Amino acid sequence: MDHGSHLEALVVRPALVSQIKTGKYSNWGVELDASNLEGLLSAIGSLGSALANLARTGMELPTPQWPPGSSGIERLYWSLHCLGVLHRTGRLNWCMPSGWDLQFSDSGLAFTSAFRNRLSLGQETVWARDLSDRAFAHVLAAVGGYCVRVLPDDDDPLPGISGPQASFGDVRISLERVRKIYREAVKTFGRRMVDPTRGTP
Repeated sequence: MDHGSHLEALVVRPALVSQIKTGKYSNWGVELDASNLEGLLSAIGSLGSALANLARTGMELPTPQWPPGSSGIERLYWSLHCLGVLHRTGRLNWCMPSGWDLQFSDSGLAFTSAFRNRLSLGQETVWARDLSDRAFAHVLAAVGGYCVRVLPDDDDPLPGISGPQASFGDVRISLERVRKIYREAVKTFGRRMVDPTRGTP
């Protein structure tokens, strides 16, 4: 990737990058640069808007309760549920069973003023402008938790959904954007994708 500053230059605390690298579903994010991170947050913004539109028509995605069980489908939709909450509220009032996310600060701002100003300019990125370290870590972990369960390029990004395909079109388009950025980051990271059967971090 050669699209601008890498993650270390985009966050207030450089130590945040080292912390993100310790998560098995978030570590791929250390390879994000300014362009791809902005693209990812824009795709999540589009996803959040599409999910909100679905909710207004009474066609919400499955929202499994925690713990979602061992089913990959349940865990996939748990990750999407988390992304929807993060988009709406900017935070996730939930703690991972491992406590991994407790190492991240929930106060203060994750991104530098320059990158926050950049996010403020986009209709689909402004939601992420004031994310805390913990909320940003939750975003990356939720993306990773989703993407490892739809690895093949030809997999349906919404497995098990039997409703009218057109109704979920915007959701699928947004998720394809998320998957593309994830795959590029994982490839750059030079690691094998995490085994999804190992559970949640």
